[in-house]
Parts: sequence; structure tokens; C-alpha cells
Amino acid sequence: MSKWVEIRDAIENEIKVSGVAEEVRKNILAALANEAVPAVEAFLNKFAAGVQAEAANETGWCKVRDAVVIPYAIQAIMWVSKYVINRTLAETQPA
Repeated sequence: MSKWVEIRDAIENEIKVSGVAEEVRKNILAALANEAVPAVEAFLNKFAAGVQAEAANETGWCKVRDAVVIPYAIQAIMWVSKYVINRTLAETQPA
């Protein structure tokens, strides 16, 4: 067995024993919920506001799409994303 394989196996065993992988997952989820989601939500809200503002210059389907469909689709996607992240975070926290 090569030295590299021994080192790799030792690192893998240490990670499994210490539970680093679970802690990393929790930290990533927390950062995602606390930092990434608000930034993405702010961007998408600005985008939806811009699309709604352009709806005044549109007619027919394009007006409905810009005034209603796109903004509500963005809100629905953000709500589902936040719900999933928060639910996952709540279930990974110790009881």
C-alpha cells in the first residue's frame, strides 16, 4: 500500500470519527440561510419590480406575464426555497 493511500485513509477515518462532515453541513446550511438567501431575495425582488414596471408598456400576454406571472413565480420559488432551507436547518439542530 502506498503512503498516499495510508494518509488518505487516516484522514477519512478521522473525519468519520469526529463528525466534521455533519458540522460542515450545518455550517453551510446556516450560511446559506443567513447570508445567501437574503442577498438572492433582494436581487430577485429588484428584478421583479423592474419587470412589473415594464408591464405598463406591454399589451396582451406580455403585460400579464410581466405584471403577474413572473413576480408571483419569483415569490413562490423564494418561499419554497426558504421553507426547505429552514426546515432542514431545524431538523439538523440538536433537540
